[in-house]
Amino acid sequence: MDSGTGQDPFYKITNGATGQLGIAGVGPGSAGAYHGGSWQVWTVTFRAGVTPYVLTSGSAVAAAQAAGDVTVTRAPDADFRCPITQQNGS
Repeated sequence: MDSGTGQDPFYKITNGATGQLGIAGVGPGSAGAYHGGSWQVWTVTFRAGVTPYVLTSGSAVAAAQAAGDVTVTRAPDADFRCPITQQNGS
């Protein structure tokens, strides 16, 4: 996959709380927003002085950014393709 061509947001937390995982911003059934796992990578970094906490969704990332707790930076060279074939509980 070419650098910078991802379409689905994927958030990679660089210095998160224990147990933090990467966050897929969309998935199958996401109201026309899912492009088959063509992931557009964003790095999320907690600012100095902020105690990291677990983020669980794209909206949680946006809220943390709005609160000034994290910086969110596009990482086009990290874009990748990996389709989601089944969501938990499906």
